[in-house]
Amino acid sequence: MAQPTLKTEAGAMDLPGLAAEPSEGNGLGLSRSLLADCERRVRAAVARDLHDRVAQPLAALLMVLEDVKQDPGDRRRVIRRIDTVQDQVRTALFGLREVLCDLREQEWLDDGLVGRIRGELETVLYQHPHLRLRLTVSPRWPAAIRSRVGDHVLQIVREAVHNARFHGGATGIDVALRVTGRRAEVVVSDDGRGLEGRRVRPGMGLLGIHERATLLGGRVVVGERPDGGTRLRVTVPREVLG
Repeated sequence: MAQPTLKTEAGAMDLPGLAAEPSEGNGLGLSRSLLADCERRVRAAVARDLHDRVAQPLAALLMVLEDVKQDPGDRRRVIRRIDTVQDQVRTALFGLREVLCDLREQEWLDDGLVGRIRGELETVLYQHPHLRLRLTVSPRWPAAIRSRVGDHVLQIVREAVHNARFHGGATGIDVALRVTGRRAEVVVSDDGRGLEGRRVRPGMGLLGIHERATLLGGRVVVGERPDGGTRLRVTVPREVLG
């Protein structure tokens, strides 16, 4: 009997040693261990998506609301902050919609990824005006890419920028989208503390970046820049962009 496989976004994954067990209903039931493994994978994927697409925008929203509450009352400044709150709500709703579309296996060509990344960086800059943020997009970067791939790229950028600012203490962060030959790259560099000789210990955010890169058939490299700071590079096959 052929070994069962579990379909993932990255292809088919062999599961040796897990054979199908007959069920009382139709004789084609799956083993309990296989079902448990599938459930763990689904839970991990949903947890990652809710963390990246919903929890982070809502956390940022709370920070902005706290600032509004402390504002002495300049009407124009309050209105600008309310605009930021509305943008964060839209981002959270968009992320939730994407989670639902993924669960329903719906996909489309996303022609607004660069604009969404730029909007994300503008929101970060508004909340942290001391930062220097720069986005560079290669002329060979496609105008439209698969929606699920675009979502992975956006979340990778969002988490990497957050890590650089919050954990690395960076004041300058550069984000680059590149296409070189048959490879596409997302590179986030900063001028923060760097690794300081420490071994990289992935938390929830960095773990999510690794998971997303793996789903796209790519890899993640985190290292120190020659002139100080940290560089995170995610490399994926060019064809996955669409």
